[in-house]
Amino acid sequence: MNRFTITQASIEIRTGISSTLCSASAWCAVVLLMLTSFVLSAAPTPAPDAIPAAKHKQKVIFWAPTETLDEFRALAQRAAELGATHVVISDLPKSRWQWDIDLNDPYPNWGMKASSIFKVIVPPELAAWLPADYAKHNLEIIKERAAVLKEFNLKAVFEGIEPGWLPEGVYRAHPDWRGPRCEHPVRARHTYYAICVDQPEVLAMYRRAVAELCKVAPIEVFDLLTNDSGGGFCWSTSLYPGANGPTWCEHRTPAERVTGFMSAIQAGAADAGLKSDVSIQYGSGYIAEAEVDSIIASLQPGQTLNGHDRNRAVPLLRIGGWSDQLYPILGIPYLETLAEQLEQTQRNPGADVMIILQRVESPWTYELLRRYRTQKVRGLAARFALLRSIAADYAGESEADNLVEMIHRINLAVDTLCYIGLEPILGRGVVNQRWVTRPFVPFPLELKSEERDYYRRFQFQANSEAEAANLMNIQGYMP
Repeated sequence: MNRFTITQASIEIRTGISSTLCSASAWCAVVLLMLTSFVLSAAPTPAPDAIPAAKHKQKVIFWAPTETLDEFRALAQRAAELGATHVVISDLPKSRWQWDIDLNDPYPNWGMKASSIFKVIVPPELAAWLPADYAKHNLEIIKERAAVLKEFNLKAVFEGIEPGWLPEGVYRAHPDWRGPRCEHPVRARHTYYAICVDQPEVLAMYRRAVAELCKVAPIEVFDLLTNDSGGGFCWSTSLYPGANGPTWCEHRTPAERVTGFMSAIQAGAADAGLKSDVSIQYGSGYIAEAEVDSIIASLQPGQTLNGHDRNRAVPLLRIGGWSDQLYPILGIPYLETLAEQLEQTQRNPGADVMIILQRVESPWTYELLRRYRTQKVRGLAARFALLRSIAADYAGESEADNLVEMIHRINLAVDTLCYIGLEPILGRGVVNQRWVTRPFVPFPLELKSEERDYYRRFQFQANSEAEAANLMNIQGYMP
C-alpha cells in the first residue's frame, strides 16, 4: 500500500489557519518577504541551455462562455474578424455528477465547471466510474464547435484542469494510480485524490484519450490549470494540503513529472496527425517559485509553464480574466485596465495572446481590440486619448468627457473591490456564502433549522456550524 506524507507546516502556510500567521508581526514579515521576492524576481535570471527555437507563429486565442451553438458561432465570427487564430472550445456543461457523490461536501463545486480530458473521452479503464452519457454529450458539443471553427479557418484550444481528481472507486480498483491529495483542507469534508501521472499506464490512457479527442477537433493548444480546483501533480509544493503523494514516485523531479505529462499530451495529438502545444498554469505558483523555475528549465519544444517556454522567449499574455472578481455581475467594462493590458501586446509583438471575455456580447472590448490592431498606443495619456475617442463615437463629442469619467470611476470601483479581502468578495461572499439569500441577523446561530436549511445546504462551508454562521467567514478566510 502506498504511503502519503503531508506536513502540518505546509497546511498552515496554504490555508492560513496557523495561529502564528494570524499575528500582526507575522503578517508584516510575510508582506516584507513578498516585497523582497518581487524585487529579487526583477533581477535577470540566467537562461538555461537554450533549445534552438523554430520560427514562432503567433497565436491569438479567444475565450468566452457560450450556452448555444449560435453563441459560439457569433464568438468565432468576432474572433476571426479581430485576427484570432484559435478559439477555446472546452466551455462545457457542469459535471454535476461530481457533486452528486455527496451534496454535503461543497468542494466539487470548484472543479465541476472546468473541463478535463476524461470528461470528454472516457478511457475503457475508467468506464465503470465516469458517466458515459455526460462525456458523449460533451464530445458532441466539441464536434459541432469544431465544424464552426472550420467555417472561419480557426483552430481549437482545450482548457481544463489536469491531472484531475477521480472517484474513490478508481483507486480501490487501481491502488497504484492514486496520486496526491488535492483538495483545499478548509473547503472540503472529504479527501480528493488526483491521478498519478508518474504511472506509465496513466500516461498511456491520456495519450489515447487525447488522440481520440484530436481526431474530432483540431486542437493545437492544451491550456491547463493544475494544483488548484481539484487537480494537481504528486509532490508539488503548491498543492493545497502541501507536498504529498505515493512514496514510489517521491524520488522523481517535478521537471520529469510535468514535462513527461506534457509530452504524453503532445504524443496523443501527434497520433491524430496534429502538432499541439501544451501550456500549464501552476495554481498558487508563487509558493513554488523554485519548483516552477526548475520545470521551465527542462521544458521541451511546444511546452510552456506559467506563460514561459524554456528560453523564456515566447510569453503568453492573458488579456481580461477579471470576471472572477466581479461574478455574478457580468459585463462591467473594466476598460482602463483592459487598455493597459492591450498595450503590453504592442510592447511584446511576438507574444501569444489570450483574450478572455466575460460574455460574447462585449462591444467595448471589441472596439478596443480593433483600435489596438491599427494604432500604436504608449503610456497613460495615449490610453485615455484612445478611450475618449471611442467615447465620442459612442456618446457624441458633448458627452465624451462624462463617459470617460464614468469609465475611470468604474475602474476605481473595481480596483477597490479587488483589494477587499483575500478572495473575490462578490463571488465568495454574495454567492458562495449565500449573502444574497440568507438572513442578515446579528446572532445567526439562534436561527431555527427551518430558517437556515434553505440556504445552508447550498453554502460553500465544509467546517463547523459556527464558522458557517459567521457572515464574515469566507470558507476559512476572514476579509
